[in-house]
Amino acid sequence: MRRRLRGGLVAFEVALSLVLLIGSGLMLRSLAGLYGLDPGFDAERLLTFRVSTRGPAYHTAAAREVFFGRVLQGLRELPEVESAGSTTIQPFLTQFGATPLRIEGRPEPARGQEPRVQPRQALPGFTEALGIPLLDGRTIAESDLAGSLPVVVVNRALARRFWGERSPIGEHLTLLDVSRPVTRRIVGVVGDVRSDQWPPIPVPTLFVPYAQDASSSSMLFVVRSRGATPLSLLPEVERAVRAVDRGMPVYQVQTMRQALAVLDAQRVFFTWLLAAFAALALGLAASGLYAVVSYLVARRTREIGVRMALGARPRDVMRLVVADGLRQAGVGIVFGLVASVALTRLLEGQLYDVRAHDPLTYLVLSVALALLAAAASALPARRAARTDPTRALAVE
Repeated sequence: MRRRLRGGLVAFEVALSLVLLIGSGLMLRSLAGLYGLDPGFDAERLLTFRVSTRGPAYHTAAAREVFFGRVLQGLRELPEVESAGSTTIQPFLTQFGATPLRIEGRPEPARGQEPRVQPRQALPGFTEALGIPLLDGRTIAESDLAGSLPVVVVNRALARRFWGERSPIGEHLTLLDVSRPVTRRIVGVVGDVRSDQWPPIPVPTLFVPYAQDASSSSMLFVVRSRGATPLSLLPEVERAVRAVDRGMPVYQVQTMRQALAVLDAQRVFFTWLLAAFAALALGLAASGLYAVVSYLVARRTREIGVRMALGARPRDVMRLVVADGLRQAGVGIVFGLVASVALTRLLEGQLYDVRAHDPLTYLVLSVALALLAAAASALPARRAARTDPTRALAVE
């Protein structure tokens, strides 16, 4: 009974370690896929910072438009600046609660069932500064002013969702849940940018000319340096902003590479934490198996002596002991695989570029755990193989 209990405990440790190993293995493979993921824009040599208008001088949309336009123009005139642009939030961030959308010429969906998108206000040159490719039509232009035809630029994810492979140029849409819904004409399609959601698939996004919707009092600027370190541009950037308004602060300064690193930091931490727990469970399983096999070898000293006295060779004894350890580990591996198939479904929403039931991950980690079990059993097996039959038979 005690032997079965010890064997069951070892099998449980092995099963638990395999579940954690497979979970961390899947997450690590997802993380590896994330490192090779194209963000959808050129993140090199980019400095990002935010500027917010404040005070009665900027209560009107026209005043805000003039201010941000002058700041952008000043940044573009800096000698070390290759290009500059501005939008409301980081290109990869998704705002909480997307805005409902109505496609002109299509049946009106039920209230609350409207498709939702991520809207952005942007100044001319934003997508060019980031290196987001233009796929069709044009981007936001200087001629897209408050009194001109309301236009919008959409990303590929939005275009494919509503128009498939057909060009959406010339189609009309209306953003709802805004103070004044305006029907806008699609004039361009740009490439997708990875999102901060997980999996990091692009979300439907559209860009509205800031001059036609200057509702935001805070704008994110992106500046690409000609060759210098992006952060070295900060003193010149601050002077350019203060040349327009001396009291205007520059804040949330970081390179685009730093912004992307912060985006992935939490997931990286979670993945390595899971890997650490898996390593701990693996160590406990190996030490538990070693202890149980060592104990069983000590209990079977007389039996081993009899076997060797009857002609059993040391390698036969080793094979016997290792097989006993592998038998217990095998039971744990089988149960661990069954549990992993059931529990990794909980990770499906956290995986990227790998399936929850990826056969390669299951096979490699199961074999690795079996080899570790064999190694943990090999040490007491070697001691057993060196048993002196004469002394073993004298053991009471």
